[in-house]
Amino acid sequence: MFRRSATAVIGLALTLAALVPAANAAERGLTYNVPAASGSVQRVSDITSASRIALPDLVISDGSNLPVHVSRYRGYVVVLNFYSVNCGPCIKDLLYLNRLQGNMKGFPIQVVPISEDGLPPKTVKDFLSKQSFGFLKPFGDPSNGAATALGVSGMPSTVIVDKAGRLAGAVAGNVVWDSPDVQNALMKLTRE
Repeated sequence: MFRRSATAVIGLALTLAALVPAANAAERGLTYNVPAASGSVQRVSDITSASRIALPDLVISDGSNLPVHVSRYRGYVVVLNFYSVNCGPCIKDLLYLNRLQGNMKGFPIQVVPISEDGLPPKTVKDFLSKQSFGFLKPFGDPSNGAATALGVSGMPSTVIVDKAGRLAGAVAGNVVWDSPDVQNALMKLTRE
């Protein structure tokens, strides 16, 4: 009986400990997207190049906590993914994004996963390494400025930016990023 009680207490303590960083993300104004129907990247092809708006010059931080302007990726199709390390659907999205980045090696497509947890860069690096996401580089949004500028209100959320630095699409929720349909849609953007 004592063993069952101790296990229940430890389980409760671990659950509560996991909620502390999640509360931090919530304090920053972000919630987790309900993993309902998977997001549709079809919206990427629905936005014509003539109707796309320029992305503001977003500044995020890299794995060394140095500022990175997203505009430095001009000439690439950029997949900006906003996630939390404590969000199950986010981790699933990162798995697909890691595969996408590996599959797109040599093509002008850059996946930029942005942690919204406010964690130190080393913690984000360690998280990606532990998950074996070897194709993804760690980025963060310490001031929540990028997510706010793009109107991100839940995670995972992904914004697609075309080679000219214009908003090409946005998806809230999970997408199987390494599926042939999605890869073809992104490749189509690289040819514009």
